[in-house]
Amino acid sequence: MSTYFLIMSSRAGRVIRLVIGAILVVGGILGDRHGSLMWLLIVPGLAGVLAALLDLSLLAIFFGFPLIGGDLRSRIQANRKRETGLGRLTFVGDSLQHTADLNRRK
Repeated sequence: MSTYFLIMSSRAGRVIRLVIGAILVVGGILGDRHGSLMWLLIVPGLAGVLAALLDLSLLAIFFGFPLIGGDLRSRIQANRKRETGLGRLTFVGDSLQHTADLNRRK
């Protein structure tokens, strides 16, 4: 899931959200001019456009990630660095320890 948020908070992801939001807004305006169904397209489209322009990730807060795009990118990058460091095990005496733990002790 963090890969999804990393992609969607990148510049390319923001452009994709902007384009999809604009398509929804235009589709809502042109598709159903006299009915109330147009708001089912316009409101999410505007939310997507505004979120892309303001560098916000509205879905990230439901998964425990930050709302602001810059904070989201930095947290995901930090999590990835921490995960790669914890995957290596080293023998110390009679027990196995994580390499990252050994580097902290030095």
